[in-house]
Amino acid sequence: MKGKYTITLILLAVVVLTACSRKKNTFMSRNFHAVTAEYNTLYNGELAFENGKEQLALTYRDNFWEILPVERIQLDEE
Repeated sequence: MKGKYTITLILLAVVVLTACSRKKNTFMSRNFHAVTAEYNTLYNGELAFENGKEQLALTYRDNFWEILPVERIQLDEE
């Protein structure tokens, strides 16, 4: 019984790995990779945004006795 599950799992892994080849030029593979690339970009952008918000909350302190800057960006004059 355990051998059947192992063989089934190995065959399923081989089928999945060969089905997701980047070198195939079929409609399904092109669209699959386009969708995964889009969502990967969105996911990484959301992580970077959350990290930036957290860094800003930890490092920026308001001083209410000074005039507030229009932009918090520190620009180099070079």
